[in-house]
Order: sequence, then C-alpha cells, then structure tokens
Amino acid sequence: MTATFTFHHTAPTYSFFGGNAAVLTNGNVEFCESAGIAGTTGVVYEVTQDSNAQTIWQMQTTGLFAYRGQRIPSLYPGVQW
Repeated sequence: MTATFTFHHTAPTYSFFGGNAAVLTNGNVEFCESAGIAGTTGVVYEVTQDSNAQTIWQMQTTGLFAYRGQRIPSLYPGVQW
C-alpha cells in the first residue's frame, strides 16, 4: 500500500498554543494558529487544497491569542458573504 500527498501545506510559523484546521465547503482549507512569544500574534489562513497550495486570504491579530478560527456565513439572518 502506498500513500500519496495530494495536499501538503506547511504553516509559516510554529503554533505553540491552540489552533485548528477545517475543510470548507468550497474545498479550501482554513487553519488557525497562535505564534510569537506567549501568543502575541494570531493568524487565520484559507489555502487551496492542491499540489501547489495558494493562500486565498489571511487575517492577523497582534497582541491577541488565536485559539480557534471558525468560518460563519453571517451574523445577520438571511445575509451571506
């Protein structure tokens, strides 16, 4: 039996605390990490899930932990973005 990577994205920094990953309905992967000294930076990424993974978007916070990133469609009933 042989396994073959079809997707292998490495986070740019080391997450010492928290973090998660999820496959989105569009097939991309979203993941979250805390980085820096004592979690001084939190980052959430969305990347394509192919052999040449591309970052679609990222959000970075400074001075805050990023324990878990979660995609929600909207805070408003009947509105999606």
